[in-house]
Amino acid sequence: MNKGAGQGAGASCSSGWPVYLGSILLEPNRWPDRDSSCFPYVTRMTREAGTNQGPPRTLVSEWMGRAASDGFDGVELWENHALFASAAELRALASGPLPIAVYSSYFDLEDEGKLRRELAQELVHSLGARGVKYNFGHDNSRQAESIRNLRAWAEGLDPAVRLIDECHSGGLYAGPADAAAMLAELGDARFVGTVHFKKVYDDGHSFVEWVKALGPRLGHVHAPRVAEYGMSAVREMVKILQDHGFAGSITVEFTTGIHWGAPQPDVETLYRNAVADLQMLKEAMST
Repeated sequence: MNKGAGQGAGASCSSGWPVYLGSILLEPNRWPDRDSSCFPYVTRMTREAGTNQGPPRTLVSEWMGRAASDGFDGVELWENHALFASAAELRALASGPLPIAVYSSYFDLEDEGKLRRELAQELVHSLGARGVKYNFGHDNSRQAESIRNLRAWAEGLDPAVRLIDECHSGGLYAGPADAAAMLAELGDARFVGTVHFKKVYDDGHSFVEWVKALGPRLGHVHAPRVAEYGMSAVREMVKILQDHGFAGSITVEFTTGIHWGAPQPDVETLYRNAVADLQMLKEAMST
């Protein structure tokens, strides 16, 4: 198990909340351009399951020591960095200098997603992950089915593992009131929600609306391209979190230089931009 894997949200060794490195921002091959038929976990799935975002090129374990030295408190591991990993890479991730704080999954909660959910359980356990990010689908007629499968899947995890709904646009419970009601229905306090670090969402809801609606069930924040907001806006959003008693964690999810579906800058540039985002967040948290 990772050193420090028992460190929970809100228990950073630095000031403020723990801030994690999103491994997806290090990945130049999020969109597939490689054959995926010979990877250990993927051979247990259909060719369609789990491969639509591309076999990775980055070995996350090679960045963990540097990320720890630069002040990150853990890693939010993109699922494909585990599904396509060699046995040696999985061992390196599990024993690295940073905990796998969040396993960022993309399994389906409908009945046909059972195999992917089982694989996620295996990897969460073997990596010592202390949280799992998941997403609901978008079919309103399958809400009860999704909730039932989520509850059943959660029973197979360590009770200490946080279950983090991304509350993503385009899925069920994409609005703040609906997401809050869903978390209340689930009941168990380890089911928490996520907000995204943006002053106004695409659907018009504001950051503060989301924070207020989720209240104590807000457990995680995805913070993309932090430096592009400027320090004044970053401080404003951090203060909103502080004023509403946030006690969770933050992931630098994407960073300056990420281009959807286009060639990415070199990974070194992306990593340095992520460190700049981290530094802004920590400065904002300390003032």
